[in-house]
Amino acid sequence: MGAARSRRKRPLNSQKEMEKAIAFVKAHDSGKGHLPYNNDRLLKEAPFCRELTKELNSLLSSRQNSIAVLDKGAGKGRMLLEVKRISPKRIDATAITLTKTINAKDSRRVGRVMIGAGLQARHSKKYALMYDCFGEDYFLPKQAVKKSILKSICLLENGGSLFTILPIAYADNRSILTKAEARDLISDLKKSTPGIKVFANFMARRFDRREYLDLVLQIKKT
Repeated sequence: MGAARSRRKRPLNSQKEMEKAIAFVKAHDSGKGHLPYNNDRLLKEAPFCRELTKELNSLLSSRQNSIAVLDKGAGKGRMLLEVKRISPKRIDATAITLTKTINAKDSRRVGRVMIGAGLQARHSKKYALMYDCFGEDYFLPKQAVKKSILKSICLLENGGSLFTILPIAYADNRSILTKAEARDLISDLKKSTPGIKVFANFMARRFDRREYLDLVLQIKKT
């Protein structure tokens, strides 16, 4: 026979990839997943802990009214509860989680809990502070990441900030951004979205004895 035919890459289907990603998070949130997964993070475990805390304290000192905070991918809600403890009476907290993993007592302490995907959620207000700590954005296919970030930016108040984390692949990957693609995303966000400042940091970390590279983003709406 002649030379073997080169295998064609399957065409990307972002909708199918997104459904798979949401199903993955749902399974692991409910304890039925097969991979290491942490839906019970503390604030100190967030790569942007210091920056988020500084931003929140700045909002609290510069504003008189309540501060609307959204945790997009809240898991069991522990991180949001820690955030709310910084100023319990002034922080108006909302959690988005794919499954009912926040128990009834903590749900009452959080305030508002929305069940579902952040990309599909409808909000009746804007937020001064939003964050996604290894939540939905981290597991979305790369074709849906920009759409998710743009939706989050639209939900920010003027002067508000978004913190999120994206996984970075060391080589070409069907569903995860490479470092070059991540740089293109940052550049595109800056060029196509007026009225924002983007701060980016590539961060290597270890989890379950594996090494990962992540992109930590802070986006401020001016």
